[in-house]
Formats: sequence, C-alpha cells, structure tokens
Amino acid sequence: MTENEEKSPRADNDGGWKHILSAHLKDFVEFFWIEAYQAIDWTRPYELLEQELMAIGVHEEIGKRCVDKLFKVHLLNGREQWLLLHIEIQNTKDDAFPARMFTYFYRIFDRYNKDIASMAVLADLNPEWRPNEYRKKIWGSEIIRRYEVVKLTDYKSRIEELKNHPNAFAMVVLVQLAAMESRPDDEQRLLTKLEFFRALHMHGWPLEKSMNMYKYLDTMLGLNPKYQIQYIAEAKAIDQEFSMNFTTIAERHGFEEGMQQGVQYGEAHILTSILKAKFKELPDTYVKKIDTADADTLNQWAINVINAQSLDDIFKK
Repeated sequence: MTENEEKSPRADNDGGWKHILSAHLKDFVEFFWIEAYQAIDWTRPYELLEQELMAIGVHEEIGKRCVDKLFKVHLLNGREQWLLLHIEIQNTKDDAFPARMFTYFYRIFDRYNKDIASMAVLADLNPEWRPNEYRKKIWGSEIIRRYEVVKLTDYKSRIEELKNHPNAFAMVVLVQLAAMESRPDDEQRLLTKLEFFRALHMHGWPLEKSMNMYKYLDTMLGLNPKYQIQYIAEAKAIDQEFSMNFTTIAERHGFEEGMQQGVQYGEAHILTSILKAKFKELPDTYVKKIDTADADTLNQWAINVINAQSLDDIFKK
C-alpha cells in the first residue's frame, strides 16, 4: 500500500451530519435547543424543506465544509414554524460567518415570507469564536439578526455525562470530538471507534436509530484498511456478545464503505503472501497491480494461482 492509502480517511463531517439531522430532528432539538423542543408539537410530523433551501442558492456559494437543513414543524399553539439548522465544520475562525447566517434569513424571508428560527452548531477548535449575531448600523438605520449558537468544544468538560446520556446526539457530539482529535493516531482511533460501537449496543435504541448511529460512527471515524480489518473482526465479536447483528445488517445494506475497503485490503494482503511463497520474489510492478486492483480482479488472480507456472500466468487478462 502507498503512504497515502495507509492514512485514516478524513471524517466525512457533512455527510455524517446531513443524514443524522434529517432522520432524528427531534433528538437534535431536545438535546441542543430545549426552548424550541418544548414549544413544538412532536405528535405531528416535521417536514424537510430541501427544495426550498436549494431555491435560495446558498448551497452553491458556501461549499462543502458546512451542513444546512431547513425544516417545517408545527407548534403546540397551532402555528407553523420553520427551523434553519447550520452545522459549521470549518477548522478556523471565519469573519464572514454572521453575514452568511443573515443571508440565509433574508433570502428565505424574502422568497417565502416565513419567520425563521436559526441555530448554528460550531465544530471548530477555537473556544473564543462564538459569533451569535449579524449587526450593521449607519446613521439612524440598524440591522440586528441574532441566532442560537452551540459550541461543541464546550462539551469537552462533560465527557462522562455524555457517555451516560440517553439522547443519541450526546454520542454524536462525542464522536465529532473524537474525529477532531484522534486522526493522527490510527491505533487510538481504532480503540475509540470500538468503544463507541460497544456503547451503541448498551444504549438499547430502536434498530433504525441504532443503524443510523452506526452509519454516522463509520462515516466520522474512518480507518485505514489495515485497522479496518481489525475493527470488523472485533465489532462482530461485540455483536455476538450482545446477541445483536449490526455488522451483518450493515453489510447487507451496504452502509459501511470502509468494511468493503477492509475486506479488499485483506484479499490483497493474502494474495501477496501467497505469491511470495510460491515465486520467492514479487517485483514492485506486480505489487502495485495488486494494491490498485478491485475485489473481482483480486479474486480472479487468486484463482489463476492454482495452475500458474509464472507470474505472467496470474496477471494475464
């Protein structure tokens, strides 16, 4: 494997947050925004307003390092309310952020004439950066737009509390913090991911929520193929311990891209070992072929070994 292939994948923050927000808005609001949670009628379904958000054109301007979701909910007083949730995944302070939040507000208000309740979740490491309003003033004219802000680094001092918290977004925060801190250390990242996988069993959530959290965990804490193989084996052992089958369900539904990568890495490693044992030496040109081959090709080459008299016999088309 090349040096780059051995590194743990960067966390897919936007992909992880998008799915978990859409599937579990109620848990998000209960955990982060108690005032809104108490005012919403959760007996009525909420609606994800993807087309309405896309129509204002903000997605194209901001790019991938954030997640934006617009929801329609109903309040206990019978009114309709729109919620704008913005997850900011930049690593550094962004002075333009308040203006972007204001841009969301005025474009939605201008196009749909709807009141918007806004919250921003900041996943950066700067504890001092807490932009919670947009303000402009000239002579007698002034614009002020305030919004709720959650800073994930504030939860670093509450790790033990979060581990025992029944809300799924307590684990979401823990996984996000781990993804921000563990990437340079592959072995520690593996141990952390297995700890979360065990905790997932212990929470006893309904299957749909458990599998959504499983997917989020795998998206946020990617492992290089070597450690992914170990993770799969130990995760299946944990499944057996709790008489669950999360890994089997994930394989069946294709939730875990890393699982396939781990299996493919294992096949490549086994084929390389067999060829070295059979032919004593394996030139770099063939090693590179194995490292870049897909699973079907590796399987065919393994079959070719049975009757091969030379390396060329194995890698023939």
